Amino acid sequence: MLYYLTITLTIVSSILYHLFLKVTPASVNPMFSLAITYFTASVVTLAIYPFYPVDKLQSIGEMNRYDSVVTEQ
Repeated sequence: MLYYLTITLTIVSSILYHLFLKVTPASVNPMFSLAITYFTASVVTLAIYPFYPVDKLQSIGEMNRYDSVVTEQ
């Protein structure tokens, strides 16, 4: 099931990207457009994060351990 969800998300994201690319005026600063895109993605991610059924503190701890392993050489 998760496999189909990821494929569907990829397809929908690609379609939305191309639609919004056509709607965005050429006179808009590309950095401003990129900043708005990342801001919107961050807001959506933070809005759905509480509904994800995982121990959030444990996930953060695991991520930090992995980061320290990658950076130590």
